[in-house]
Parts: sequence; structure tokens; C-alpha cells
Amino acid sequence: MAGLISPSLLALEHLQYLDISWNRLKGPDGRIPEFGRILEFGRIPEFIGSFRNLRYLNLSVMPLVGTVPPQLNNLSKLQFLDLSGCDMMNFKSGMAWIRHLPSLQYLDLTSVNLSAVDDWPHVMNTLPSLRFLYLSECRLQDANQSLPHLGNNLTRLESLDLSKNFLEYPVASCWFWNLTRLKHIILSWNYLSGQLPDTLEDMTSLQLLDLSYNRIDPFFDYDMFLSSEAPSNENHSYIDGITIMTTNLRNLCNLEILDPTHSLSSGNITELFDSMAQCPCRKLQELRLENNNITGILPKSMGLFYRLVYLQLTLNNITGDLPPEIAAKLVLLVVATAAACSISQPAATTAATNALEQQLRPDDTGVSCLPHERDALLTFKQGITSDDDGFLASWRRGQEEEEDCCRWRGVTCSNRTGHVVKLDLGDSGLQGQISPLISLEQLEYLDLSWNEFSGSFPAFVGCFKNLRYLNLSHTSFTGTFPRQLSIPSNVWNILTEFLTSPTRILLLAGEVPHQLGNLSNLRELDLGYSDMHATHISWLAHLHFLEYLDMTYINLSMVVDWTSVINSIPSLESLHLSCCSLPGTNQSMTPLNFTRLVELDVSHNDFGNPFSTSNALEFLGSMENLRYLDLSGTSLLSGGVPPQLGNLSNLRHLDLGFMPNMYSTDISWLTHLQKLEYLHMDRVNLSTITNWPLVVNMIPSLKVLYLRGCSLQSANQSLPHLNLTKLEDLDLSHNYFGHPIKSCWFWEVKGIKYLFLDETYLDGPFPEALEEMTSLQELNFRANGNLATMTVDLKKLCELEVLALFVSLSNGNITKFIDRLPKCTYTSLTMLELDHNNLTGELPNMMEHLTSLVTLTLVNNSISGTIPLGIMNLTSLALLSLTLNRLNGQIPLLPKSIFKLDVAMNNLSGHLPVEFGAPDLEVLDLSSNYITDLSRNNLDGTLPTWIGDLAGLRLLQLSHNMFYGDIPVNITNLTKLQLLNLAGNNLSGSIPQYLSNLIGMTLIYHARYGALRYYHYPESHEFLYDLPLVMKHQELKYRSYEVFDMVVIDMSLNHLTGEIPNEIISLHGLVNLNLSWNHLSGKIPENIGAMKSLESLDLSRNNISGEIPPIL
Repeated sequence: MAGLISPSLLALEHLQYLDISWNRLKGPDGRIPEFGRILEFGRIPEFIGSFRNLRYLNLSVMPLVGTVPPQLNNLSKLQFLDLSGCDMMNFKSGMAWIRHLPSLQYLDLTSVNLSAVDDWPHVMNTLPSLRFLYLSECRLQDANQSLPHLGNNLTRLESLDLSKNFLEYPVASCWFWNLTRLKHIILSWNYLSGQLPDTLEDMTSLQLLDLSYNRIDPFFDYDMFLSSEAPSNENHSYIDGITIMTTNLRNLCNLEILDPTHSLSSGNITELFDSMAQCPCRKLQELRLENNNITGILPKSMGLFYRLVYLQLTLNNITGDLPPEIAAKLVLLVVATAAACSISQPAATTAATNALEQQLRPDDTGVSCLPHERDALLTFKQGITSDDDGFLASWRRGQEEEEDCCRWRGVTCSNRTGHVVKLDLGDSGLQGQISPLISLEQLEYLDLSWNEFSGSFPAFVGCFKNLRYLNLSHTSFTGTFPRQLSIPSNVWNILTEFLTSPTRILLLAGEVPHQLGNLSNLRELDLGYSDMHATHISWLAHLHFLEYLDMTYINLSMVVDWTSVINSIPSLESLHLSCCSLPGTNQSMTPLNFTRLVELDVSHNDFGNPFSTSNALEFLGSMENLRYLDLSGTSLLSGGVPPQLGNLSNLRHLDLGFMPNMYSTDISWLTHLQKLEYLHMDRVNLSTITNWPLVVNMIPSLKVLYLRGCSLQSANQSLPHLNLTKLEDLDLSHNYFGHPIKSCWFWEVKGIKYLFLDETYLDGPFPEALEEMTSLQELNFRANGNLATMTVDLKKLCELEVLALFVSLSNGNITKFIDRLPKCTYTSLTMLELDHNNLTGELPNMMEHLTSLVTLTLVNNSISGTIPLGIMNLTSLALLSLTLNRLNGQIPLLPKSIFKLDVAMNNLSGHLPVEFGAPDLEVLDLSSNYITDLSRNNLDGTLPTWIGDLAGLRLLQLSHNMFYGDIPVNITNLTKLQLLNLAGNNLSGSIPQYLSNLIGMTLIYHARYGALRYYHYPESHEFLYDLPLVMKHQELKYRSYEVFDMVVIDMSLNHLTGEIPNEIISLHGLVNLNLSWNHLSGKIPENIGAMKSLESLDLSRNNISGEIPPIL
């Protein structure tokens, strides 16, 4: 399309998605004079900033010039912005407008000129939701800027592309190396140099690392690769390149693609492979090492990388023979021309290599997909009922090019035959029931993981004779594993891991099929979290190449020889048998063959016939390379913790928590574990150990330390030299310390992110050192007996997300307390719990620094004044609990995000707001509100009719106020309501008809939707609180997860008249019905005895006549 972008689009006031990319549309100033001629370009229209509901905006490859209009900062809900390819645009006026897009997740500015934006990393750092950032060819000036709060604001960033910006800096000085959640980093063509930083080894989520073409050589022809915008090689001196240390790669176990082509200064091929071989599950698929001055002999450890499908080694100085382990799998390798390498390939594999290279070459013949395979894919799409992300949008009929399924997303075809060979639909957000794909007879790769497919296990996968990769993990298939399934023997990876969802259990069931033992080439087998069992697992002994085995939650209680079976798999490196009801044994297990085992998890098994101590130590002592050991919740060891665990010098993860009757009088053996990063010893009795801080201080690699409930006596030791510089997570809860909190040793550990001190009974003021713990994300100091005070300034704790201090402070002023909370460009604080803390003062009206709050609980304090109007600005607030304070005045408008409101037992008065929850009101919408407790105040007026619009309401408690008038008829629209308490008001009129609409009070509703105690609250927050219900003149308190088991109607202590509606007997889920102290007349409904769930019925103090129904 061509022409002007018309302001008539403004009529689409609710527009959320706008994609006009790859068109010749222009904004105003459509003809701009430049260089003495008229160019057909225009600016981004300012009126786009009026679409306040816009979430998706794609203007890529458009004839746009100039700067971005500042009106775009109105798009506060924008999540996706693509301006890539708009290379005539510039940002001379800066990028400040981006700071106003807090919801932005995807930003692509590829080829946009950002040369004038010096502070671009700081601007990006203001986008806390950002996940994908693409700034290739943007003429960026710097990448080595320091960001003081980077760990806070960009914690969600997954993909970063800074390629072709020619930054010419030491690679270690770049700002992004501490973003540990990054999965994709593309840094090609930047002339970076020097050694990669040590922090790279902590980026364990990394899947793609592209460092290609960073070394400048005087004789290399760059022109064939670079655009005219690139700086000439003649203007640059020789750049030596990048150095990869062996420690950089050892923890990158998720790395799939590593490309340092033409970038390394030197390297050794043996050291490179050996460093990556330390991961128990090697996922490397592509390794490109062309022209890197690499020397050495090809190592045998190459054979461990069974997923490797592309290997480029040209123009190096590598010698030796290609290892036979690689040669056996060469059909899945691309070894590019080795003219500069003296590598001899076995003759039997050369032909296979050439054939595969031919197959993977770009298509010169114009082969497209086969019609019957295209039809099979379209039939598959018809069964998909939900594709919110538009993953299958390209799967459609149309022009010839559109119908070529080889061009469709997720589909890969053979360039020689046109057959579909790869179908990758993993994590695509699809829902529905899939149709068989039998027509894809040449399929080699099938990934359906992380989708919500209904129906039984897809038995048709057994028809794919060429299948090499199968991933069905985290899907929703049900039923038993089909015994008749003939899985091809060359399947490399079958992952049948089925997890539970929040609403239903989606597991495979039945006995584990012994036919899995026929998969002789299997390297990984993951059957974890399925509802399966096994009477024997001897078939595992046939899997001679098996390296990874996960049978978590599979019942193995009948498998008495499990240790000997596992011992017969010498290749095994990772073993997960948690919650398997494993039996114990007193038999000797020699000779043991666990030398290659790197990970062992046998947690939460009671070992009915317990291991003898000698057998247990013999079992563990044979695992000299063990890095991960989880024995938590088991009886594998008993009595004292054996110091022989100190011999496992390679351990990085040790979990001994919740082992019954375990104790230790000496933990000095821990000092031998100098690589230990995770230590969990919850409930192990350490009461006699007084020097425990000194011991753990001698493990400098420690990141996580859990000593919850260990009967520790004190934490007030001083450490002469602090070694715990990497400690991030510390839990000392449920240890009775009983000394001043400021004397604790851990306040000097500035890198702590999570600190748990619940029920430690530390007292006195918090130390000023807390002000400098800028990495802190959670401080949990619950139930400490109201002995502490908090007067320190927390304004600099920009990463703080949770501050929980209930039943811990002796006093305080709420106004001053809130003023001392973090005040940052972007605040992370989501949960503030200050219940039962003797706080006084008034809630401040200005709380702009708390806009991220999701939970605010101030129960049982002495806070006075009104609920401030400024609370409306807390737009993320989901739970507000102000019960048992001294608040007065009216309830103001509240944020539309409110999920649970509890202001009971205050002095609130006046009418409820007339807009409160009106469904069409943009200012406030409580249509998803579940719990409203306004009881025991002085609220008056009639009950507003908008209550009937709260379609999701489950609990409505308005008791003991001064409401008058009729009960709104539309209250029967609340089909999910389970508890209705209107007791103790001045309500009159009759009980509404159509009570049968309240299906939330029926047994049918409970049978269909299950026990409501498992109701799920907003993400990442478990709302626990006490809710009082008055029944039979007794106040009963229920926990939040218990109250949904109660089905209650209480209209007592009002002035209701008329008869009891006969429809009330349809509410057969009712547990308590209280209509006492009214003016009801007529008879008791004859069939009231059919309400089988009823435990309490009170109709006293009314004008009811007639006989009591005999059915009662």
C-alpha cells in the first residue's frame, strides 16, 4: 500500500494491534525537500500517541524520516515496538520517550541511526519488562557504560543483538555480562577484543553466543560482508581478537550455538571441548570455529556432543584423526571443507558428509513442499482452537508462494525432495486436539513441547521411521503410554515429561514400557512427573549410551535391585529418582561403577529397608566426579552427618535438608568443598556448633545457604575477613538467636539478594549497613515478637521486591516508614506486609514510589485518618488489607486491579462510591474481584446495584454496617458467589427471587470445579490472611485457603419481610443458612431437608408459621 496514514484511524479508539509494516505509507510532511530534490518520505504521525490501549505497533521498513514524536510516550500499555529498517530516521532529540513505556517487552530498532544517543544503555535500563532488544547496525557509540541498578531493571532480558556497531572496546567492559537470564547474545562485527569476563560462566541460561568477525586482519576482505555504512578496515589497526578461557564455558549447559568465527586470537581445540564437556547434559548443536588460529589434536571428548549437527573448523591448525565417536554419527554432522586443517576423515564417512552438505545447500532447483504434506499440516491447524501468538499465521492457502509449506513458520523441508523433515512447534502457545501427521513420512525432528494439546498420547509418532528427535515434554496429553507403540530404534531423545497444571493433572499413566530398552542409542530419557510405575527396570541395562535419566515420581517401590541396574550403565552422568518410593538395601554394592556420575537426586525416598551406614558411604564415595547431590527428605543417612562427604571435592550442590534425626557436632568437612555453591541443611541439628559462621566463610564459592530450623544458638560472630562475596540467598529462619539484630555477621555481605530471618527473635534497631545492601530483593523478618525497630533509610534498595515484617516491630510511624521506602526510577517493591506492628500515624496521600505494589497489608495496627485518594495511583495493587485500624471517612475510588479488599473493623462511614466496580468504567473495574470484606464499619446508604456486576465475586461480606433498603435483585447474577453475609444492617423488603442462579452454592458447581481451597491468586503471591465469619453469635476465623470450603448465606439481624423463597432449596451446597432476627412470614419450605450439606440452620426470631417439615 502507498499513500498517507490518515487521522481517520482515530475512530478506532480501542485499537490494541497496529501493523502497517513493509508498505509505502507515510505520515504528514509526505514530500520532504532534501539534497535539492523531493523525497517521498514522511514522519511518524503524532496521532498514533492517542491509541492509549495499543499493545502492538509495527512500522518496520517504512519510508519514515525524522524523530519519533514525543506523543508516543502516551502508549504506556505498549508491549511490542518494531521500527527496524527505517534507516532514514534519527534520534537527535534523544530517546527519553521510551522511558514512558514500562510494559515494553520487544524493541527492534535495527538500522535506525542512534549515533546521537550517548546514554542508550541507561535508557534501555528503564524498561523493566524488556525481553527482546535488537539494535543491529544502529551506529552505537558505546557499550561499556556502567549501569548501577542493571540487575534490577533488565532482569527479564532474554535476547540482545548489538551486531555491526563497530564498538571497538574490550569485550569484558560491556555492560550486559551480569544479565544472567540472557539466552541469546549477538555481538558480531563489533571489533571487540580481550578476554571474555569471568561473569560469563554465570550466564547459565545462554543458548546462543555469536562473537563472529571481531578480529581485524590486514589481509581479510571485509567488503564482501559489510554495508557501505561500515567503517573501512584501512582506518583500523590490527585487532588481536577475543580470548575464551576454559572457565568461561564450563557452566553454560544450555548453550546450543557458539560462533566465534574469525574472532579468536588463538585457542586449543582439546581444551575447548573438554571445558564444555563438563555439563551433564550437552546441548551444543552448532560450533563455528573458522579462521581462529586454533591448534591441538581433536579430542575424544568430541564424541560426547551427540546433538552437534554443524561443525566448522576450516582455516585452523588442527591435527589428528577424527575420533571414531564422531565418525559414527557423522550423518548428523556438517564438517565444512578442511583445506587448512590436516584432519583425516574415515573413508566410510566422507561420502555421508558430502551427501549431507549437498542436502543442506541453498535450494537451486525451486523444490517446494509436497501437496499431500501441505494438506496434512493444514488439517493439523484445523484442530488448533487457540493460537494467541499467531504462530501458525503463515499456514494458509493463497498464492503459490504462500502455499509452499516449506516457507511456513516451524516447518523445514529437504532441499532435494521437498519432504517435510523438521516440525518445530515447541513453546508456541497452541491449544487444541491435534490430528495425525502420518503423511509426513520423512520427518526426522518433531517438537510439540510446552503446548496445551488435549487428547491421548499421539501414537502416530511410531510411524516416523526416520525420526531422530522427539520432544513431547510439558504437553497435556493424557492416558497410558501405548504399549503397541513401535518407537524407531534411531530416536535419539524421547522426553515424555508431563507436569501438573494449576487446574488439572495431565500425566501419563500405567507401567513404564520395557520396550524403551530397545532404544539402544538413547542418550537422554526423561519420564519424570508422570503417574507411572515399574516392577522392574532391568531394561535400562540395554541403554549403553544413556547419560541422563529422570524418573522422578515414578513408583519404583518394587524394584529392589535398582542400585545394581543403575550400576550397569557406565555412561550415566545424571540420575534423578526423587519421590520414587525407592526401597533400601543391606546388600553390598561392590564393585561400583559410578565414576562418571555428575548429578544424583534421590530426595524424598524413605528407603523402607534402610541402607546401612557403610553401604551408603560406599554408594556415595564411589562418585568422585559428583557435582550435584540431593538427599533431602530421605533416610539414606541416619545419625551424624558423615564427614566423608567432604571427599566429594567437586560438589557444587549439596542438599541434606529434612533428613530425620540428623545432627552434626563438627562441620569442618565443609571447608574441603571449595567449589560448593548451594548448601541446604534445613532441620539438621547443629545446636552444639558455635563457629558455623567461620566455617561457611571458608567456602568462597557459596551462593545459597539454607540453615532453617537447625537450632543454631547465635549469629553475632564477627568475621575478620569476609570471603562470602558471592552469597546471594541466606535463610536462617526458625533459629532462636535472641540477641541484637545489628550484631549479626551477614550485614557486611553486600551481595545478598534474599534474606530470611523469620522467627529468629532478633531485637533492637536494624543496622545502618542495611542501607547499602543494594542487591537485596527480599527481606523476610516475620513473627519475631515485636522486638525490633526499623528506622533505617531504604531509599537506595531499588531491587527490593518483598518486605515482610509482620509481628516483628515494636512501634513505628506509617507515614515516615513509607517515606523511607525505595525511591528509584523504577521501583520493584511488590509486597509490603506490616501487620500487627503497633504502627501509628496516617497513610500518606503521595505514594508514587510504590506503583509496583501488588500486596499491601497493614492489619491490626493503630493507623488513623482516611484511606487516601492517592491509593488510586497504585495501579498494580491486588490485595489491600487494612482491617483492625482506626480509619474513618469514606472508601475512595480504588485501583481497578484490586483483587481482595479487606477494611473490616474500622470506623469507615458514608456511602460506597457509585462507580465502585461498574463494568464499563475505565477508572475502576472490579469485574474480576473475588473477595470484598467491608464488615464492621459505619457504612450506610442502599446497597448499590453495581454489586450484581461483579461477575467473579465469590465472597461478599458487608455485615454489621448501616445499609438500608432492598437487597438488589441482580445480586443473583453472582453465579460464583459462595459466601453472602449481609447480617447486622437495616435491610428491608423481601429475599430476592431466582436464588437458583447462585450455582456457586450448589453441589454441582463443587463437583465440576473441585475444592475451592486450591483457588489460585495472582502470579507469585500467596495471599494468606484471617477472615472472620459470625455464625450463631460466635465469631469463627478461617484462613484464606479454608474460607472457600464454606458456603454461607447470613441475612440475620435485618428487617426482611415476606416468605422464604422455595428456590432456596436448590442451593444444596449451603453449609450455613442464617435468616434469624427478621420479620419473615409464611411456612418453612417443605423440601428444605433436601439440603444435605446444611450443618447450621437458624430461622429463629421471625414470624414463620405452620408445621416444621417432617423431612427435617
